[in-house]
Amino acid sequence: MKAFLATPLRGDGQFLGALSLSNHETEMAWPADFVSRLHVIAEILGNVLARKLAAQALKDSESLTEPILDSLQSSVAVLNKEGVILDVNKHWMDLVNERSVPQLAAGPVGSNYLDEWLKTGASEATTETIHGIRTVLSGSQQLFEKEYSYEAQSERRWFRMTVTQLLRGGTGAVISYLDISSQKLAEIEQGHMREEAAQMNRAQEMGQLAASLTHELAQPLAAVLSNAQAAARLAARPELNVFEVQEILDDIIKDDKRACSVLDNVRAILKKHIVRPHTVNLNGIVEDIALIVRTDALLNGVQFRPMLSSDAVFVQGDEVPLQQVLLNLVNNAIAAMCQMASERKILTVRTQVQNGFGLLLVEDEGPGIPDALKEKLFRPFFTTKSEGLGMGLSICVSILESFGGSISFANRPGGGAAFSVRLHMAQPPDQRRAIADQCSPS
Repeated sequence: MKAFLATPLRGDGQFLGALSLSNHETEMAWPADFVSRLHVIAEILGNVLARKLAAQALKDSESLTEPILDSLQSSVAVLNKEGVILDVNKHWMDLVNERSVPQLAAGPVGSNYLDEWLKTGASEATTETIHGIRTVLSGSQQLFEKEYSYEAQSERRWFRMTVTQLLRGGTGAVISYLDISSQKLAEIEQGHMREEAAQMNRAQEMGQLAASLTHELAQPLAAVLSNAQAAARLAARPELNVFEVQEILDDIIKDDKRACSVLDNVRAILKKHIVRPHTVNLNGIVEDIALIVRTDALLNGVQFRPMLSSDAVFVQGDEVPLQQVLLNLVNNAIAAMCQMASERKILTVRTQVQNGFGLLLVEDEGPGIPDALKEKLFRPFFTTKSEGLGMGLSICVSILESFGGSISFANRPGGGAAFSVRLHMAQPPDQRRAIADQCSPS
């Protein structure tokens, strides 16, 4: 090679290659005007090459986008910032053609997605959904999700809609519908299993209290019989003392209410119960359980000391499952102190408010929990009782977590165990009613 000249090929600010000339026969100097013309030719070729590469890249991208969208299990559509559908996958078109889910808006390419939602009819869910989509399209938020369920051919199905902002400058959004029916059915089945386990645990707890309940009911029933016999004797006298008869009848009514209260609490704990979170007073939970376990504590020589907050402690929960939690903790504490000296058989149950949470504290003066067993304490099927199922504390954890609460454990410095139940505070019922009255239209 005797002479060589090269100039770069550039397009869109990128280096794409080079345009070169060579002379294999004679050494020479390339004329300046020739070099200048070569630069102009290289610039033209570079721009042409850049456009060709861009077109090919776009074609490759489009050919790649379609199989990617179709490979997704969910129904997917791409929107521009006005909500017009630009691209969809096969599953989306199946949704459009079959209309298998009438509650979900799905239109073809070119239609406005927001208009498709308006066609589903005016409802609170439609209004919420359209607002959520618009916040993503406007760039106010990057993600909006909502779940939908509907009944089809005696079968309930669930879908999750996800609206995600496009990353390139917020120029639109990606919509996807995912069928989550299998997941929801599994969650429902798991919930049924937890309910069955909880009911079995409640039955076991009440079985352990059978002797105590018999004694608790025997006292008011015996008093009712004794008072009724006394009233019969007074009624047989020639001169009836109405005042004495009235006092006897009042005693009978009190004893009857006491027996009914015990039975009602036991019945509520044992029967199947649909949990509906609402405002619950922790003080009332302690009082109900105290009525059930009082005699059992006395038979075991345990001093049961409720120490309730002077003010009502309103939390988010449900009476029956929270009674089950406390009953389990109290029974465990009584069993733990069975071998202790009589002066150490003290069981304290406290209610209090701390850092915006309602607390239920159960403290005993038993031997405590060995360090080696602390990590296993809340695991299913772990128990230190020979006759226990090992599900009590595990079920307590599940119950409390369903209300957004928690339970923790610590050994007390002076000996014994302390369990702490923490639940979110709730507005008092009268205050909630006042707020609802203020918000309701006049």
